[in-house]
Amino acid sequence: MLEHMKKHPTKKNKTASIKIIIGDQTYSYAAVPVNKIEPLKKSLKEYENKKNEAYSTESWDSIFKDSLNSIGGEKKYRQSALTLQAARENAGLSQFELAQATGLKQGNISQIETAKRGVGLKVAKIFSNFFNKSYIVFLSE
Repeated sequence: MLEHMKKHPTKKNKTASIKIIIGDQTYSYAAVPVNKIEPLKKSLKEYENKKNEAYSTESWDSIFKDSLNSIGGEKKYRQSALTLQAARENAGLSQFELAQATGLKQGNISQIETAKRGVGLKVAKIFSNFFNKSYIVFLSE
């Protein structure tokens, strides 16, 4: 066999198995070249840092503390009260107009917005359909 036709020995890259955990998902990879692992770690760390910068670690309650406290009523209903009031006002509706549009009583809407009454599943779904939002945002604790 001619010299130029002989196969050159190939270098075998060292490989390793890795697991990447994102949230509650685990991804396993076999035979990852070792020289690719460190750059991958670096990229994932940069992604995590950027993600942490993008999302506030403050809770909903702490961000809207003053607004929630100004509502009064039952503390456990305040988040639903603020959510409904904001959705209604963003739609440019009065409580009366919302009541007419949803078939609910204006008095009940007033009680919800003042945190004197909670929002159950049935009413949350009515608001969800009307405002085209997830019903979960309207539910009381």
